[in-house]
Parts: sequence; structure tokens; C-alpha cells
Amino acid sequence: MVLIMNKFSQLLFICALCLCITYSDTLSFAATANKALLTKETKPSDENPYDLSNLEDDDTDSIYLSGVDVINYPDEFEPFNRAMFKLNKGLDTAIFNPIAIGYEEVVPEKARHRVTSFLSNLHEPVYFLNHVLQGEPDLAAQNLGRFLVNTMFGLAGLFDVCSDDLNMGERKTDFGLTLKKYGVGHGPYLVMPILGPTSGRDLPGWAVDIVADPFNSYKFDKGFKIARSATEFVNTKQRYRKLLAQLAQTSLDEYATLRSIYLQKR
Repeated sequence: MVLIMNKFSQLLFICALCLCITYSDTLSFAATANKALLTKETKPSDENPYDLSNLEDDDTDSIYLSGVDVINYPDEFEPFNRAMFKLNKGLDTAIFNPIAIGYEEVVPEKARHRVTSFLSNLHEPVYFLNHVLQGEPDLAAQNLGRFLVNTMFGLAGLFDVCSDDLNMGERKTDFGLTLKKYGVGHGPYLVMPILGPTSGRDLPGWAVDIVADPFNSYKFDKGFKIARSATEFVNTKQRYRKLLAQLAQTSLDEYATLRSIYLQKR
């Protein structure tokens, strides 16, 4: 029984970590895209494909950020994906959104900013490793510099000294994008229960990122790792809850819109 409970706790931790990785990436981009669409700003620049400022009216139907033809990209598992999307929406309504609202009401805004900064700092080592694998030494050096400076001078990352004072912003990446760099195809689009959107390439990519994350090693207490994952999940849900609700209200087909955004990002 003890062995079974131990295995279950390990599975719970992996699921929690996947949740925070998946939602952090997808929700942040969905929120950015939605904000740009609502303000009708421009296409992303070549220098920063994640910048959706100044999106024009003619671009709202098909935004190409990753070279994927979003409109014609096949949705091979659409019945399953839509069923999982509906399940996840129900879980959001019944469980996750109320928790996020409670978090927002209990934790002051300035404290939430510190939580966001601390959690983001913990991801820098994985960004560093992936930028090294992608052959991007300048970006890898920026990730390493951010981690060292923010950890030492930002109270373990509670304050983002690099962004605020050194004009050295966060540069995210992951092993899914590393695989893309080496020509691995996107694979089928998938919506997993609770975990949300992923793909044939990104699902194993997330698993590699989990293993590569030094803060997931045996040296760190399991309680810390579960608390980190759960806090990041709730914090991310709180940050993007209102913008995603706005997206749902303005989309004729919310599933198709979020699928399009995911494919554009990845």
C-alpha cells in the first residue's frame, strides 16, 4: 500500500508540473493574442514572433507565427479533442476558476507579482539548456545571466532585477521548440484531459523539460515540487482568467480559436 501511495504521489507531481507548463505557455499566448485582436493592433515582427502588437483587421483570420497553415492543418482527433476541451472547460468552471478567484481575493496584487517573478526564475535553467541545444549562445547567456542576477540580487527571484533595471527580459523556450529546430514535425494536435493543448512533438518535449529541470531532482523535497507546480498553475489561471473569458465571449468557436492560437505559437 505504501508503494502504491508513493507511486500515486509521483504521478500527481508529474501531472501538476505538466499542468503548470501547459497552462503557463498556452494561456499566456492566448491572452496575448486575444488582447491584440481586441485592440486590433499589427502582425508580429520577424525579430519577435511572439509580439502581436499592431495586428491588422485582415490578419485576424489567419496569423502565421510558426510557418504552419493553421486553416488547413488537419485535426485528426477532433471528436476526442472537442470532448476533452468540453471536459476541461467544465473543470475550469467547477474547480479551477473558483480557486483562481479565491487566490486573487486573498493574495494582494504586489504579492502575486512577486510569486510570478519567483516561479519564472525557476524556469531559467531549462530555457538555458534548450537555447544551448538550439545553438543560440546569446539567448542561453541571457537566460543564465538572468538566473544568476535575479537569484543573487532579486531575493531568489522574487524581484526581476534584470527586466526592471538591466533591460534584459525573459526569453522562453522548451524542448518541443528544440525538436522543431532540428526539423521534427508538429505532429497531430491533441487536447489532453486537464493538461490541455499539446501535440505529437510537444508532449514528449514537455516530459524532457520535466526531467531536465534541476528543481525537479531528488535533492529537492517532494512537497516543494508539488507546491511549486500547484502554485504556478493557480497563479497562471488567475493572471489570464479574465482575458480568456473575453476570448470565449468574442469567439464563434472557442475550441477552434484556441487550437489556432496553439498552432500559431508552436
